[in-house]
Amino acid sequence: MIQINVTLLRWRYAISITKQQECAIRILWVAALGLAGRVELAEPDGAKSFMNNCASCHGADAKGGGAMSRHLIKTAPDLTTLSARNGGIFPINYVMSTIDGFNRALHFSGAMPEFGANGMGDTIVWYSAPA
Repeated sequence: MIQINVTLLRWRYAISITKQQECAIRILWVAALGLAGRVELAEPDGAKSFMNNCASCHGADAKGGGAMSRHLIKTAPDLTTLSARNGGIFPINYVMSTIDGFNRALHFSGAMPEFGANGMGDTIVWYSAPA
C-alpha cells in the first residue's frame, strides 16, 4: 500500500492505494496527456474567409467590384489577374504578406486591413515551393 497526501480546498486527505492502482493512475495520466495533444483542428474554409473578409471590397467574384469598393479612394484590385500580372506565376509571398500586413509598399491603400494583427485568427503558415 502507498499513502498519498492530497490537499483540496484547504482540506488534507490521506489516500491509500495499491501498487497496481498507482500504475493504473499513471497510465491514465499518460493516456490523457497523449490524447490532449491530438486535438484535431478544423481545416480553414478559404471561400468562407474570403466572403467574410474580402468580398465587400474585392467582390464575390474577386474582380474588385464589391459593394464597399465605390467608397474607396483607390479601387480594390482584380484578384483574378494576379498570376497574369506576375508573368503567369501566382505571387504567393506577395499575396500572403499583403493579407498579413507584413510587407506592404508605401503606395498601398490604408483601406486594406492588416489581418495578421488579429483579424483572421491563428497565424497563417504557407509553403512556397521552389521554382
